Amino acid sequence: MNIWNILTADRKFNPIPLRHYFSRLRFEREDKRVRDLPLGALPMVQGAPPKGGAGPVLFAVADIGYFNRFANIFASSAALQSSQSAVHIHVLGVDHRPQTQIDHLPKHFSVTFEPEGLSAMSARYYQCMRFVRLAQFVRQSGRDYVAFDIDGLFQKSFANLSAEFSADIGLIVRPEFSDPGLRVNAGVVFMRATAPAQKFMDAASQHMLRHLQHAPYIEKLDQRCLALAIDEAVQPLPPSLYAFEPGQGAFYSAKGSRKTDDLLDVFEQI
Repeated sequence: MNIWNILTADRKFNPIPLRHYFSRLRFEREDKRVRDLPLGALPMVQGAPPKGGAGPVLFAVADIGYFNRFANIFASSAALQSSQSAVHIHVLGVDHRPQTQIDHLPKHFSVTFEPEGLSAMSARYYQCMRFVRLAQFVRQSGRDYVAFDIDGLFQKSFANLSAEFSADIGLIVRPEFSDPGLRVNAGVVFMRATAPAQKFMDAASQHMLRHLQHAPYIEKLDQRCLALAIDEAVQPLPPSLYAFEPGQGAFYSAKGSRKTDDLLDVFEQI
């Protein structure tokens, strides 16, 4: 048995893997060390976000491997379920615009890209850069965005989210957990084009960048930084927007080793 999978409990008596407990301790230690260190330059983004479309832009970030595996289902399901929405995918670690076959091309679809930004890119780099670029694209375009994990698909429309959800920032929050790494689920994040939203996302993303550039690997870095930046601009998103089970949410995020097959099975039923 792997010792890091043995369960312990947080101060709210929620069971958590032991590795999450030690990740939290490492994060708190490193956060004190890096919080005032300078930020280095990031790669320049190539391409432009979409124009047109109704409601918020549906946004995802991926490396080239995830782009090739999941962009088709992500974009095609958006075209079928939220046909008036603009869809934008940002690809990390490439120096040219990647090509992929999109079976159902959204009317307003765009791809941007950037070369490798750190010498040792990792999963946490992709996770965190989603929010760095989210803040940048919202500021540049003046539009609302919803950021998603790319390894999921749309089961309902998001075109009316800006009208139905009044807050500046929307997160899937889980207040029952005391660990910031578990208190936020970053699978879906809504950002409005407002000053309070920009203040929140700038604080969270700069927090992430300092860890990426100056600290060792820490599990759930993006969620820890989002949770620590929460202020009055942030409100919980409706639970119905996101689900790990097909048919139970407006956006279905697949997990596990069979996620590609699971997504294909659900997509064929749309």
